[in-house]
Amino acid sequence: MRILFSGYPSPFLGGGALSALTLLKRLAQKHEVIAFGVIADTSRKEELSCGIKLYEQKLPYLLRRRFLPYHLRILLMEIIAGNMLSKLIEKIQPELIIVQEPAVQIPRKWKAKILVFVRCYDYWFNPFFRSWWKRIYNEPFNRFRSRRNLAILQEADSVLANSKFTAKALNQVGIEAEVLYPFIDLSSYKVPEASREFMLFVNPRYLKGVDIVLQIAKTLPDQKFLIVGSINQSFKRRIRRYKNVELRGWCDDMREVYEKAKIVLVPSVSEESFGRVPIEAGISGIPTIASNRGGLPESVGEGGILIKDIWNIEEWIRAIEKFNDPKVYKELSQKAIENAEKFDSEKTFREFKEIVGASLDLPEPL
Repeated sequence: MRILFSGYPSPFLGGGALSALTLLKRLAQKHEVIAFGVIADTSRKEELSCGIKLYEQKLPYLLRRRFLPYHLRILLMEIIAGNMLSKLIEKIQPELIIVQEPAVQIPRKWKAKILVFVRCYDYWFNPFFRSWWKRIYNEPFNRFRSRRNLAILQEADSVLANSKFTAKALNQVGIEAEVLYPFIDLSSYKVPEASREFMLFVNPRYLKGVDIVLQIAKTLPDQKFLIVGSINQSFKRRIRRYKNVELRGWCDDMREVYEKAKIVLVPSVSEESFGRVPIEAGISGIPTIASNRGGLPESVGEGGILIKDIWNIEEWIRAIEKFNDPKVYKELSQKAIENAEKFDSEKTFREFKEIVGASLDLPEPL
């Protein structure tokens, strides 16, 4: 069967892309898989292996610059990507089309079944803007995108949500979605117990809670913190006064940082649809302290502690201090492993085949 994926299959672009890549590699063992992506930054191009054919298109120059309103850029990108994708569909005639962010509209004239993954509800309908002027700046384009994205989901043959939280949010706008957790290859993250001495925080952005982490680091000067992700010069200057914080840039192999972590901090400010980091770390017995928001309670499970009042730094400190008791740490470490094992990619793939097989009349089984 010929399967066309539309989205960002590169492993450098976040959890949703990593999940998609894991699925595509699995499907390519049996089917012909073509991955279509629009490149915003050609330096991030990654050759895909395991039998996946990659079609990439470069965005026009203006859309690679950030002076346009965010949602106007995304809207134009989606329209351009949709036109490119239509030409590719006509050329290769796939039996199944899998759509992920960015959302593209596919004309119903094609006979292919359309499956849509919603991995980031905020991206589709309810973006978070830190400042009021950005909300005003983007609101007209966001409203248009929301109506367009709703039409895309209504026309799909099947919609899959990456958490119960996402499925519930979709239901509120009239979209019925099956829950299918992300595809996570646990073997790619498992590490032996080594020099675990750091509080680990991944992706230093406001929405991920970097301000909360820095307040915690300031309150606990004797505790070591490791911050991993894309780091600009402005953030490096900001960090200079924190003697207990180490920085590491983008990491291709997260095992290199998980082997140093004793606890993971996930103080998300926005309502994330899901969270991979508690599972990636949890398979090695590293517990998580996370915001009690969005889909994080589902990914953390019993393998960590959830914080309700995220701006109350004392709550984070009390949670961290609980792990000073070896008995508590050992207990939550074991629960983190048990929780992570529930998200094994092979188990998720079996669920994927069952859901898709029941909802789509495909020419052959997945």
